[in-house]
Amino acid sequence: MNKSKITVSFLIIFLIFSFGIYGNYISLNNKEEASEPINNLVTQPNSTGNTSPFPDKNNYYIIYVKQENGVASSFVPLNLNPGFKNDSDYHVSISIDDNGNIINRDKVIEIDNFIVSKSNKKIIKKIAGKEKYNEALKEIENRLAEIQKSL
Repeated sequence: MNKSKITVSFLIIFLIFSFGIYGNYISLNNKEEASEPINNLVTQPNSTGNTSPFPDKNNYYIIYVKQENGVASSFVPLNLNPGFKNDSDYHVSISIDDNGNIINRDKVIEIDNFIVSKSNKKIIKKIAGKEKYNEALKEIENRLAEIQKSL
């Protein structure tokens, strides 16, 4: 009887060990299958060659209004951004350093104290083109006036 207890104990230990290995094997396979779509997303390069699934540049031009008192506001002008929809595809970010200067200037037009400078007008003309320049400038000036009234 002592030998049968040892044999049964050995079989139980063997079965528990086997189920543990089998469960671990299934768990690892499920993790690999679940991670495949994420890996495919991360490894597909975007338009700039970056392999991140997140945009590395702004998709839209943004107007950043900065005041002397440190208050700032921003908006996306429709004339500079044809096809713009205010939804989850809104990829616009403004990074500012410790001194209040914009770091990522590539698609940010900075306007100081609600005054559109000559350099701002040149940038707007370059983006909108000669045909749509006046319309784009008028939209921006109207939005600036609205923001200024609301403050």
